Amino acid sequence: MSTHFKKLLSSTLFAVSVSIASLSFAGLEAGVSYYHKGDYKKAEAELLKQLSINPDSAHSYYYLGLTYAASEDYAKSTSAFKKAQEINKKLPNLDFNIGKNYYHQDSNSMAVTYFKKVEKQQSHNAKNLMYLGLAYQAESEHQLAIDSFKKARKEDKEFAQLAVFNSAVSYHQTGNKAQRRAHLEEAVKITPNNTIADNAREILEAIPGDSYGPIEQKTWKFSGSIGFEHDDNVTVDEVNINTNKSDNAAIIEFSAENLIYADETYEAEIGYDFYQSLYNSYNDFNLQSHSFYVDGTRKYTDFDLGLNYRYNFNALGNKKFFGSHILRPSIWYSVNDIWFIDGFYSYENKKFYKNSDRDADTNGIGFTNYVFVTPDDMFIVGADLEDEDTDGEEFDYDGYSVYLSYEKTFTFNAKELVVSLGYDYEDNDYNNITPEIGEKRHDKRKDYSFEIEYPLTDLFSTVFYYEHIDSDSNLESSDYTQNVVGLKLEARY
Repeated sequence: MSTHFKKLLSSTLFAVSVSIASLSFAGLEAGVSYYHKGDYKKAEAELLKQLSINPDSAHSYYYLGLTYAASEDYAKSTSAFKKAQEINKKLPNLDFNIGKNYYHQDSNSMAVTYFKKVEKQQSHNAKNLMYLGLAYQAESEHQLAIDSFKKARKEDKEFAQLAVFNSAVSYHQTGNKAQRRAHLEEAVKITPNNTIADNAREILEAIPGDSYGPIEQKTWKFSGSIGFEHDDNVTVDEVNINTNKSDNAAIIEFSAENLIYADETYEAEIGYDFYQSLYNSYNDFNLQSHSFYVDGTRKYTDFDLGLNYRYNFNALGNKKFFGSHILRPSIWYSVNDIWFIDGFYSYENKKFYKNSDRDADTNGIGFTNYVFVTPDDMFIVGADLEDEDTDGEEFDYDGYSVYLSYEKTFTFNAKELVVSLGYDYEDNDYNNITPEIGEKRHDKRKDYSFEIEYPLTDLFSTVFYYEHIDSDSNLESSDYTQNVVGLKLEARY
């Protein structure tokens, strides 16, 4: 990409909005004032003077980084932003600005790393998605670039023309002439009288008049995995069976989802999940699961409302086991840039094909907090209450659970290695006497998990996982420990 065109993109995309508390140092105020006036030499002098007085001023480093970036001294700008980040990680747009600097220095793999950090924390940030697409494009990862441009266009219509034009550039590189022409035509239609439209017309005049259809929209997502695991105590929790025997199993998983509708206000998708375990010895414990769902979202300014319906069908040992219908309305609220809350109510109707006493209606309420301590560190903390009313009185219970997990992303060999730790505690207090033990049953369950995911390519990843379960109950068949360790190869498209 030419330097001239990068400057054009920069002028189109470059906008920084920062809200900070009142500042007590006159030198910093003066430096910020000079920066906003475009007098970058005086801004630099004042900010450096302020840092000589207060070397731990994150805001001074921050504005120094903006000043150097505006002067196109990207190496110094990156250094200043990183110093600001060392002092105060909560300053806005640090990773985004560092990514932009790397992009303008043609260090595109580093730029991708930083833009993806921002995407994890701010998935709706259209400006970041545009730059991520441009960095992918510079790395010749054109399908990934096209996907990012499509997301940017969806999130903010102001980027529509730029996103469509750059999609055309990437389609040209992939040899997709029909989509190249369709996107160039669309770029002209969006805003006919500007530089981008002029560039699109110039390219259209130079290429043959191939036939073309509508702009291609990628609405399907697929993922699948195959792996092997060792289980030192094969169990079926739904019917309180544990064998106290170990076995090895092959695990096959597949998921597909289709975005059937999306605009600025509404979004709807359908999906399907499949799971199959195949044990070496205990074939009667082979579990096959099919899950179909419909998910809808209504977006508001400060929150989103969601409604999910899911149907599950499960077979055990090649025989019908149980099925369920689940309805889950929810509200998703953003407290601030790093804290998100998902509150929900759920209703589930369960049917066990061989044991009707376990058929149940289950009501639950709960919430989940997602907290991004940094773009690379995420905590998930939640709790829920559950009331299960079964046809057989001995299985009725009231319960609660609390859960937390921590996810950390590391850059290893220029790829993102993700480590996850999890803990889940469940407490179920049964309402009636269980005849087998002559008293009311009480279950307490602790579940510890550990997972490492490492990408091999843009399509494939390896996942290692370990899980330890400690189930404490006065019913012998529910009183056990279990360890599961596994390795799988996963693909996402």
